[in-house]
Amino acid sequence: MVASKIDYSRWDQVDDDEPKDVHEHSVRVHHHNASMNLIAKWLQAASQTISNDEVLQMVQFIAAQHRGKLKDNRARGPEIIALLKGSSRPPSCEPLVVLAGYTRARSLDETLEQEERTQASRVLDIALCALNTLHACETEGGAPELFRKLTNEPGGEVARRYEALDYAKARLVAAAPQEEPRFSWRKAILFQFVSTVLSVSLAYAFIARQGSGYPAGLLPPAAPSYEAASTEEVV
Repeated sequence: MVASKIDYSRWDQVDDDEPKDVHEHSVRVHHHNASMNLIAKWLQAASQTISNDEVLQMVQFIAAQHRGKLKDNRARGPEIIALLKGSSRPPSCEPLVVLAGYTRARSLDETLEQEERTQASRVLDIALCALNTLHACETEGGAPELFRKLTNEPGGEVARRYEALDYAKARLVAAAPQEEPRFSWRKAILFQFVSTVLSVSLAYAFIARQGSGYPAGLLPPAAPSYEAASTEEVV
């Protein structure tokens, strides 16, 4: 059974250090599993045709590429490259496209509790970042080539498009039904991106005033290490 609620208060003091005791490690594992189960549940709800193997593959990719407290996930390049290299079949963008649409709809659904809408908004942000990474890998000749360009040309065109989530925008626009011209994924992603940047800015402003510690729920947790069977929560 997927946990419907996740304890966001645990994000107050999230960092990249190893757990200091067995209890803390156990709690991290519990919340990581709850987060992964939630994403898996929504992937299946969003796409009725997705297989269990595809859900597992997508959840593994989402966990490996998650940026954690960083501005973007460039530092996760080695984990992303290793995961995709070890896959017999590369993950498809399609599940992330439908997950983005599903979570966006939930985030705007006023019949849901605010906590559920906030949860959906967080997963939407995760889905957009994962889609941006995966489609950028497809567009730029594979993960090794993508991260080579991001590393060697940090101010280049690829880096600019990557930071602006342009690869996710392009993939979503390509998938958008032609009969729905009023909806613009470009505007939706811009709003999501600006909201995320604003949240991070407010968080750092709060930290500067208070001295230390993250405000509850404003920043995502550190991304898990792909090589060490991740135990950090993602949503």
